[in-house]
Amino acid sequence: MDLVTLAFNIYSQGIDPKLVLAHIDDVKEFVENITEIDTHIRHPYVGEMIFTAFSGGHQDAIKKGLDVHKNTNGKYWEVPYLPIDLRDIKRGFEKVVRINSQSGKGGVAFVIKEVLGVELSKEESIGFGKIVKKISDKEGRELKGWEIAEIYRREFSFR
Repeated sequence: MDLVTLAFNIYSQGIDPKLVLAHIDDVKEFVENITEIDTHIRHPYVGEMIFTAFSGGHQDAIKKGLDVHKNTNGKYWEVPYLPIDLRDIKRGFEKVVRINSQSGKGGVAFVIKEVLGVELSKEESIGFGKIVKKISDKEGRELKGWEIAEIYRREFSFR
């Protein structure tokens, strides 16, 4: 059994494994350098895209779960699709919700809240989600948070 994965699994259940996990990315980089073997992008806990959600449904569930956790000061971490709080391993949420043509209202609302601190209404989220989806589809690529913020500023300049 992989000790780190075991520790993270225990940690995800609210039990401290007494293993310092905050520097996991440094350990990953060290191992990659000495072995000359890259870590798979979906490797548990350390893969570049392990917590990434492109699907609108997943993004919406993550946003709602994070909102509930924040608003209720949840004792336990219970956010859909995220087994641990990424801040505990010094990661931000910018790599979690990534926006492409498959994303929806929840994803763009999450990004706007994270980047600009603006809470979109349901109607704004739906309308803006359609705009971003169309641009991403036309560009044929993922849009970065700063790009989505620029689109928002352009489309909602009256704010």
